Amino acid sequence: MKYITVAATDKGSYRKTNQDCVLTCKKEILNDEVSLAVLCDGMGGLKYGDVASKIAVESFEKWFDDYFSQTIEFPTKEHLLDEWRRLIAEINTKIYDYAESVSTKAGTTLSAILLFRNQYVIGHVGDSRIYKIDREEISQLTEDHSLVAQEVRSGQLTPEQAKTDRRRHLLIRCLGVKKTVEPQFISGDIKKDDSYLLCSDGLWNKIDNTEMQEEVLNDKEAAENLIQDARSKNEKDNISVIIMIGEKKQEMPQKSNQRSNQRMIWLCLITVIAVIIAIILWNRFM
Repeated sequence: MKYITVAATDKGSYRKTNQDCVLTCKKEILNDEVSLAVLCDGMGGLKYGDVASKIAVESFEKWFDDYFSQTIEFPTKEHLLDEWRRLIAEINTKIYDYAESVSTKAGTTLSAILLFRNQYVIGHVGDSRIYKIDREEISQLTEDHSLVAQEVRSGQLTPEQAKTDRRRHLLIRCLGVKKTVEPQFISGDIKKDDSYLLCSDGLWNKIDNTEMQEEVLNDKEAAENLIQDARSKNEKDNISVIIMIGEKKQEMPQKSNQRSNQRMIWLCLITVIAVIIAIILWNRFM
């Protein structure tokens, strides 16, 4: 299945720099398509958040180019998840070592999804998010690795309390701050009408799930529109969005048109033959 992928990023209405970094890649293999999307939100409280997010995105881009330039068949989900476990561990080490070399700390979130042959794999750390969207619902596939989200999962806070808790963006997991990291890995099957939305917390801070779903389903400019909606609500953080929507195949209407054209041709031929026969008979008997 092929996907239309759009990405947009903005520094928001307050920040002087944009520490978010986004990536989209596609490659055709065996007459099918592999689509990768990666979104990283560099930690604004740390000096080199932009460097950390760039390291993560560039590492995924290199992996994608190297891996799919060598493969001649589609890998399994299990194999891809093993690849990503190794890759994300390497990225974490790169960022950690870089921060050590400049005597500071650097960190970033990571949300990555690969779509292939009606399947997906996800690697995730932090509080950027990946949603699955269809006509019926929008569902968050990733979990937030924040202190407040952890307390919601344990029952110490309600979701309503979490929305206004001042600690809601305090991360308990991200890339680069510690020597090791524990990502969330997910895999699943894709249904025909599924779309996917990746976003940094600069979006979901201000835009609720219903607004995201309606925008993605109904507007080709959804990525830019969502960012402008967040800015209009005075979002101060960087805002990034990636949307992946399956291309609607037009095979059935084309086949129907072909059949219709064939019928018209035969009808015309039959009409012409009937007219010729009528003329012959007229000339014979008159």
